[in-house]
Amino acid sequence: MERSRYAFAVASTGRRPEKTNEPQLVVTSTKGNFKINGAASRLMKLQHGDHAALVNNEADVTRAIEAGDIEEGTPVTWGIIKGYPALDASGNVRKAVQRLSKEDEEKLVAAGEVDDDGNVLTQYEDKIVGFKLAAVNKAAGVGNSLGGSDAVNYEALGGNTEKNIVYEIETEPTPVDIDGLEVDLFVLGASTEVEKMKRK
Repeated sequence: MERSRYAFAVASTGRRPEKTNEPQLVVTSTKGNFKINGAASRLMKLQHGDHAALVNNEADVTRAIEAGDIEEGTPVTWGIIKGYPALDASGNVRKAVQRLSKEDEEKLVAAGEVDDDGNVLTQYEDKIVGFKLAAVNKAAGVGNSLGGSDAVNYEALGGNTEKNIVYEIETEPTPVDIDGLEVDLFVLGASTEVEKMKRK
């Protein structure tokens, strides 16, 4: 995949892929799901509970084509970044309703965090750009395989229910400005299709 010089913006994750020490993003055959391997989570310093966002420079490339600055068909470049807090117009971190597990709800009930009808009070958390990651093996710390869901970008990155699409992740980050913040972008490189494992 050719690297582009145009600005990036957040784009609103059988036979299993071979084990490797190279960082990879896998668009799995489970619709909407992505995985990053341990090498990628170490590279990006991601762990269970963190967020990752898929980004591309499609809008900037389109503007440049329309302006006649580049040729029609100039490829769009995709990358992945660590999620960051979403800010409102005043620069404050936006809030989102927190999804609670049954265990979380039980703890809140025990702590008296309920309304007059006994329902758990709505809990809020900082809104983070990107999709939430969970450790595949439930282990904590950096260096684990992580999975998450991004239905919006699944098909754009070749996702389908027949094959896994494995993208190489470049190991040298590219500092880019997104939403007024400088973030480390890891460009997605060459991709390989891998047939999903057939169950007997």
